[in-house]
Amino acid sequence: MKDIMVSIRRIRQKKANEYIAECIAATPPGERLPSIRELIERTNTTRTSVMSALQNYAEKGLISLNPRSGIFRTESLQKSRIIDMIACHDAGYSRDQETFLVDCLVKFSSKAEQHGYAVRMHSVSLDEPMETYIALSKLPDSGGFILLQPQVVEMVNSFQKTGLPVVCLFPNGRFTNVDQVKDSASMVDLQMKHLMELGHTRILYLREEDPRFINYTMIQRRLEYFKLMAKNDFHIPKHWQTECAPGCLFKTLELCFKQEPRPTAIIAYDTDVPTIYDFLIKNSYKIGSDVSVIATDGSAFLRHLIPKPSSCFVDSQYSMELAWILLEKQMKGNFEPVCYENMLIFHQGDSTGQINANYVQKS
Repeated sequence: MKDIMVSIRRIRQKKANEYIAECIAATPPGERLPSIRELIERTNTTRTSVMSALQNYAEKGLISLNPRSGIFRTESLQKSRIIDMIACHDAGYSRDQETFLVDCLVKFSSKAEQHGYAVRMHSVSLDEPMETYIALSKLPDSGGFILLQPQVVEMVNSFQKTGLPVVCLFPNGRFTNVDQVKDSASMVDLQMKHLMELGHTRILYLREEDPRFINYTMIQRRLEYFKLMAKNDFHIPKHWQTECAPGCLFKTLELCFKQEPRPTAIIAYDTDVPTIYDFLIKNSYKIGSDVSVIATDGSAFLRHLIPKPSSCFVDSQYSMELAWILLEKQMKGNFEPVCYENMLIFHQGDSTGQINANYVQKS
């Protein structure tokens, strides 16, 4: 019987917490929230549950409790000057030095520091349950959350229920109710346009992917590749593959190049480019002449490669500026969802060139 009562109290408390968090998010700073009596009726809970939730949000600086005048949303959303950045579904991208995402983390931390905020980094692996995210959403001293590459709407909702600012960076799911900075859908279009201007028609799009990690952005980019190939009447041979499991990239390239027609150009992600270079060099293909390679993201480690890769990438500084604008907007009480798309930049390197007629004839 005692366990049943404890369970009932927990359910009531959860309902009160979630409903009041929604009320706070929907109430402009300085405005009054529903009365305690109204909150009890709307949540169908108890005065104890409602008061406990109100005290919790008051301690976080989200509301002020005045016995005579009522409950008010505070002008400042939080007292804390800590922003929690969470690397969602992290298979190692938050620790892979000189990559685009790590560059973003560094630049956002620098931006936050300029405004007097500290950034606290968390990494949640692919195998960790939803409870891990829920626990992070309950950090008592957090002033807001940056979710990096989230893909589950329930995860985003758990952070929004706190009433604190939440911004999604490069989401891998489709969200409509949260501020976000998302990848540009025209990335592949820009890459294909560059290669076609150089005379390429046999263009291979290839990416190493973890089957446990469903990436909406990458799916969209692959679909864009298929659409553009079809639109331009470019044939995709059966022995070409556009994706492979981790560790299988070299073998997949062997399959794509084992018979005619062979690719004359490859669109690849930065982390895959070194392996592609290795394969081409070992098989006596001249990069930029026989086979052009265009990279995605413009990660810092690309500058160590020879020939210097051509790359289509997002400006990480610009993206983090957008993220801060959205975070600051919510800090001022504006929770109306806004979606910004990243700005694309193309950098011409030595890894792409005019199609080699002699190579095409040989293959």
